Amino acid sequence: MMDPNPRHTAGQYTYKTSWSKPDQKFVGTCLELPGLSHLDADEVIAARGIYDLTRFVVHDMINNGEAPPAPTTCEVTESR
Repeated sequence: MMDPNPRHTAGQYTYKTSWSKPDQKFVGTCLELPGLSHLDADEVIAARGIYDLTRFVVHDMINNGEAPPAPTTCEVTESR
């Protein structure tokens, strides 16, 4: 079932911010949408930028009737 809330979906995705030596900037990426990235000289802004970009893309996908990728996060199960 598709989650109609882009903020909720984007919040469940896996993000990474790392230093790009060739660009001399931080690059934020999203595991579930590998074609997206956001560059910035500030690590926090790069992280926020990829999150905001992901939300925009997920919202656009939903508006166009496409299903955004499922989050790769682990499910927590209750042990008995």
